[in-house]
Amino acid sequence: MNKIIHQVIAICSFLVLSGCAVSSSVAGISTVNSSEFKLTDGKVNLVLDSPYSEFLLQGLDEIHSEYVGETYNETFMYKTYLHSYDGFDLYTSNANYNLKGRSFDEYYISQITSKSPDFYSSRGITAGSTVDKVMDAYGNTNILEKEGDSFVSYDYEDMKMSYFLDANDVVEEIVFRTM
Repeated sequence: MNKIIHQVIAICSFLVLSGCAVSSSVAGISTVNSSEFKLTDGKVNLVLDSPYSEFLLQGLDEIHSEYVGETYNETFMYKTYLHSYDGFDLYTSNANYNLKGRSFDEYYISQITSKSPDFYSSRGITAGSTVDKVMDAYGNTNILEKEGDSFVSYDYEDMKMSYFLDANDVVEEIVFRTM
């Protein structure tokens, strides 16, 4: 019996230390949902997977815009554009229009990127927040490394929120994107 208890404790300890067993709901933190993939500065609202035409109604001055390219999925072609504004960039795309019941000519915000401390998430995270504050807000997870970047990420369905960290584990860039 003691052997079984020790094995269970060892497995649970491994899962907790690896970041796999800490559930947001257990820690008293609600899980991420689709309504949280937005940034705001209190005046401007950036909402992932929303129509770009609705964003344009906010009347902001675009600094730069460019065609990024095309991707193909079986027999469908998708186009992506980059739109730069003061404090953030938006990528717009008609990706998966055929799967989401949208028109080929409808462009939705497929990525939001901000390095500005003026823009914050629905849980108060902004460029300049510590990784501890991110994990307090969203739940414990592993710090990931990819191509020299450190970040923490949270997913919901086909959306991903990533907080890129500097060498001091401080958020330097926020990226919300559709996958």
